[in-house]
Formats: sequence, C-alpha cells, structure tokens
Amino acid sequence: MSFCDLAGSERWGKTDGYVERLKEAGKINTSLLTLGKCIETLRHNQQHPDNVRVVPYRDSRLTRLFQSFSMEYGRACMIVYVNQCA
Repeated sequence: MSFCDLAGSERWGKTDGYVERLKEAGKINTSLLTLGKCIETLRHNQQHPDNVRVVPYRDSRLTRLFQSFSMEYGRACMIVYVNQCA
C-alpha cells in the first residue's frame, strides 16, 4: 500500500519559503499532468488493442509509483479534495 500527499501547494503565499513552495507546486502539477497522460494512454490501449502506445511511466515519480498497480492488475484508489474558493 502506498500513499501520496499532493496537498499544500495552494498555500505558497502564506509561507516564508516562497521559492520552495513555487517549485513544489510546479512539480506537483507536472506529476499530475503526467499521471493524466498515463491514464489516457492506458484507456487508449484498452480501446485499441491493435494500436498499443507506450505508457509514459518514467516521466514522473508519481507515475512510477502507480506503474505496478496498472501493470499487475492491482487496484488504486484516489481520494481527491477540490477547494471551491477562488
């Protein structure tokens, strides 16, 4: 069982580590974008078994973590909280 906490980047303006928080937020956004690409590619491979694409697991640490779940018929659960404030 693995846990990933991607929260906290929205509070970068309230902390002293301004530059560090911006870097962290950028890395989180990149990881989530790569995760979306992996999920999209997996879905494409399910719908088109004759035209299989390579899943870009190596592009992010987060996607490397989920690689074993998707390749070994494992289960993954994502708990998502979206803040409604502007």
